Amino acid sequence: MSQDWYMMESSHLSGFEEDDFNVDKGGFSELVESFIGSDIQIYGDCITNTPVSKRAIIQGATRDTVELSDERHILCSIGTLTCGQYIKIDNQWWLVASMPSNNRVYEKAVLWYCQYTLKFTDLSTKTVVQYPIPTESVTNGSGEKSTRYITLGATERAIYLPYNSITAKINNGYRFLIDRRSTDVKAYKVTNVDTTSFMWGSIGLIRLVCEEDPLRGADNVSTKVADNSALSGGGDTEGEVWT
Repeated sequence: MSQDWYMMESSHLSGFEEDDFNVDKGGFSELVESFIGSDIQIYGDCITNTPVSKRAIIQGATRDTVELSDERHILCSIGTLTCGQYIKIDNQWWLVASMPSNNRVYEKAVLWYCQYTLKFTDLSTKTVVQYPIPTESVTNGSGEKSTRYITLGATERAIYLPYNSITAKINNGYRFLIDRRSTDVKAYKVTNVDTTSFMWGSIGLIRLVCEEDPLRGADNVSTKVADNSALSGGGDTEGEVWT
């Protein structure tokens, strides 16, 4: 059945042969449960949510260029995916970065690999939260894409987060520490907040453009949490890190 699924004439293109259409759907179900499929965990817009286990087919694992090496396509049963979801595959975090589309047999979306786990203080609760992020260098703050692999120390960079009640509070001037090193850590300040380019209805991503900012004495280099006390109207409390 799995091999035949690739060779079937998709009946849903004509819209008449219901029996063949059901075979198409059954063929995908069998294929995703075979060795070609992968176990994934879907966490929604925050990694602290209780995950839902699903099966999926991951495409594009072998790339010819570095620029696309951290991008994948995911195929799932219809109704599984939403832009802005965190998905864990083989113990790695990925972010659904496109609006899922379907051919009435399965749905497909683009995944971006999260190279870095961003830690920052939720100004409302004074609690440190964690969000894995895809990040890329940008040109002069224009938003022009170069690559989506992390290049630490770039003058400006963009980061992508799920749009939710926590990330929606981030505005210009908010600061982050983004660096894998434990010394000479780079600080960044938000200069542009884009809440519309990656939105589909009420769901999607928020894109932040940041520029390098001087490291402050109050920045917690050991935990990689930047000082934002000027924005919160008082001293930041380190709080409990969500894991």
